[in-house]
Amino acid sequence: MIQFLFAILLAAALGISASAKAEESGTAPVDHVAAVHVAVVVGAEVKRLCVEKSPEIAPQVEQKFDAWPLSRVRIQILVNGKEYVSPFVESVLTQVRQEFDREDPAKRKAGCEEIDKILDSFTRGAPPGALEPFVAGTREDG
Repeated sequence: MIQFLFAILLAAALGISASAKAEESGTAPVDHVAAVHVAVVVGAEVKRLCVEKSPEIAPQVEQKFDAWPLSRVRIQILVNGKEYVSPFVESVLTQVRQEFDREDPAKRKAGCEEIDKILDSFTRGAPPGALEPFVAGTREDG
């Protein structure tokens, strides 16, 4: 599960990194919303699956998820007043669920115990300030 999630998040991170390179080169402004959207949705789903499949470690999983800077971010895309559900995001979530179900229960639990590392991998490599628009005002202190 962890390797699969790293691969998915690597794709999102590469989007952030590519955006950073474009930003540095002086091309058009970069919008990180797509990569952040995927990270938020996948992170929330991993948390939900961990809590559902390993309820004995649910408090630990919840605490680690809540400490993640993007845990309070909600991105909703409306088209003509109706929520748009991205087929890409749905496909990624289906793959995450399938991989989660295929994983050996002991390995799955070990992965859930390290959810903080999985979540951190989603945002590692983001250029300075890239996440600020998403986390500003979502922190408990701000």
